[in-house]
Amino acid sequence: MLSRHGARATHFVVGESAERYPEVVAQMVAAGNAVASHSLTHRSLVRLSPDEIAAEVRRGHAAIGDVAAPLFRPPYGHHDLSVARAVKRAGLECVLWSATLGDWRKHTVAELAASLRKALRPGAIVLMHEALHTAAPEDEPDRAALLAALDEVLGEYKQKMTFITVPELLARGRPVRELVERRGADEFVAVQVRT
Repeated sequence: MLSRHGARATHFVVGESAERYPEVVAQMVAAGNAVASHSLTHRSLVRLSPDEIAAEVRRGHAAIGDVAAPLFRPPYGHHDLSVARAVKRAGLECVLWSATLGDWRKHTVAELAASLRKALRPGAIVLMHEALHTAAPEDEPDRAALLAALDEVLGEYKQKMTFITVPELLARGRPVRELVERRGADEFVAVQVRT
């Protein structure tokens, strides 16, 4: 779908999934997309020891192989100084987002498309999930509504905006750099299960 609209994206891939589906990673890269790390197992890193954090970051990135961009997105966006140190020591740069659609919950195509339109602006990094590695019981693993909304909005904005990878975006401007500390609710993390 991205190729059909002349769009590229950055796929932050969980290392376990990259190891299980290396052909999908190769297809992403062949289509002109960037692939970067999203940890090895998608655990909330702020709840781990420094050694465990370092292993999740290093092994997750290594699982992607030579095609991996030197970028890292922490699972759930949970981030603190220990995570920042591990990411930096691994030679990676942490990337968060400027907007999220909350697409892991049940939404209609119209709701997701409206949220995406609202999020789009020059330099925006919009968080979306093409698959859920972990999910809570009320989450929506079916990506059909998200894909339909994305297809609709990419078609509308094809002549208005250029959709590029995060490495391309970083090369074009000055990123906002700040230490964001987010732990997330323990209850949220406790109900997550692997999908």
